[in-house]
Amino acid sequence: MPFNVRLAQAGTLAHLSAELPAFPGVWIEPKGHSFSVHLKGASKETRRKVRRRVMKRVQSLRETLQMMANLRDIEVAPISIGNKGLAVRKALEEPAFRGALPIYFGDDLSDEPAFEAARHGIAILVGKRRITRAGFSLRGPAEVTKALTRMEEAIR
Repeated sequence: MPFNVRLAQAGTLAHLSAELPAFPGVWIEPKGHSFSVHLKGASKETRRKVRRRVMKRVQSLRETLQMMANLRDIEVAPISIGNKGLAVRKALEEPAFRGALPIYFGDDLSDEPAFEAARHGIAILVGKRRITRAGFSLRGPAEVTKALTRMEEAIR
């Protein structure tokens, strides 16, 4: 990752780490090449305020950083890493995976580009039903476990 990107990300993380503890139920998770601002435990009003603050901070660095708003968090990452759809497309271009059947499980808004990238395979939304690019849906992790077990049995 180029120095200017690391600097922008570190500065944004430091700024938000100093500012966001004032909001109950909000916490930051560093992830190496990105970080997430978790909102699950915050009130609706707090989530709205925090999203606005993160957006304002990231907009000032829009040439370098991107903000991916999800259902329960906001991920801040370098623009250069793209999105989950790009990751799926890159993986499918690898010689070992050419012609492979992509199977993608996801539960958040940032999974939509990956659902699109896996459209010739099996794209599965996990959780509450909503408008999605996924062709299939499961209610939760227990159903994912059952589906994977059935797939494994069918392959044998």
